[in-house]
Amino acid sequence: MAAIAKPLAVTHGEFNWPRRNCLDANHEAEHAIRAAIDAVERLGADPLLTDAVTLLSNAKDRVSDWLEGSVG
Repeated sequence: MAAIAKPLAVTHGEFNWPRRNCLDANHEAEHAIRAAIDAVERLGADPLLTDAVTLLSNAKDRVSDWLEGSVG
């Protein structure tokens, strides 16, 4: 996969929603992390699984930051 040369837009759509919150504007990497979160959540309820979901959510935010050029 080729590197992203230009950061993605921070907002998306007619109402300028945050791009990272619009599934149709998400990058495949963001979709992959969301799929991992869904898979962990299907395992059930447990403090360890909650921690895993939190870590994955933080990872998705970091990827979104990078895609939007917010981090350096």
